[in-house]
Amino acid sequence: MCHLIFLLPLAGIPLFWVLPLGYALPINVLLWIVCGLLGYKVIKAMMRPPKDGFKSLVGTEAIVVSAESHSYSQYLVKAEHELWTASSTETLRPGEKVKVTALDGIKLVVKRAETGVKTNERDCH
Repeated sequence: MCHLIFLLPLAGIPLFWVLPLGYALPINVLLWIVCGLLGYKVIKAMMRPPKDGFKSLVGTEAIVVSAESHSYSQYLVKAEHELWTASSTETLRPGEKVKVTALDGIKLVVKRAETGVKTNERDCH
């Protein structure tokens, strides 16, 4: 279906039968330019990796918004600008950064994110 964009300039050919060359040629050139730009956008969009809802959240970072009062393993986290129910084996506090490690149904499984604290150990180069 997306290939029809490349056939659109052919719709400008009948303009040469109806209009004088001075009008038909610029209109047809404009059709070719617009279809080229649209085709570029379509091809660029087709080359992006697919995003399939919440499954694409695995590996991303989130922020703990609140902890459920009746259970310490249930949390509300904000990932990709959306609120999700999450569970963790660790005790987390609101405001902490976490990493989504897996999915449990439609619930996220999270763990505390690495803070990147440097130690006094030297890296070998």
